[in-house]
Amino acid sequence: MRRQKPMRVSRLTLLCCLTLATLCPAQAKPQARPDELIAVVAGQPIYEQDLMSAIGPGLLDLRKQEYKLKSDALNQSIRKKLIEVEAKRKALSTDAFLKQEVDSKISDPSDDEAKGYYLAVKNQTTLPFDQIKSQVKQLLKSAEVEQARERYADSLRDKAEVSILLQPPVIQVD
Repeated sequence: MRRQKPMRVSRLTLLCCLTLATLCPAQAKPQARPDELIAVVAGQPIYEQDLMSAIGPGLLDLRKQEYKLKSDALNQSIRKKLIEVEAKRKALSTDAFLKQEVDSKISDPSDDEAKGYYLAVKNQTTLPFDQIKSQVKQLLKSAEVEQARERYADSLRDKAEVSILLQPPVIQVD
């Protein structure tokens, strides 16, 4: 009897894996309609809408995660497009435009700023400050440039006409 239990678990695991494998390609398919029959048990039908009360909250969480990923990617794409348009308007490549309009206005971090950062993350390295000072300064400058580029793109967005059609998820549970 004990021997069959691990075998049953293995079969169950295999069945779950096969089920998941068959569901993965279905992700590109449209969702089932609420009135679509999805199973029949002892002659009794089970419809898509019957599952919503059980899975509604979990499904909403998944769709919120999906929306967040899409929203973040959309914001990055909008920033990129706005910068490309502005660079093209000034007849510059995107890189040259960003270097001229943003990067050139960022000063190098001071030794004190680098030392402060080093002290804040000192437990993550065994190297002395003097040995990694230039890397710390470069890291700080890169972070500042990235933030400045985002602020600049956001300022372009404030002046541009941007329409976002992406909608947050909504699940109706009966």
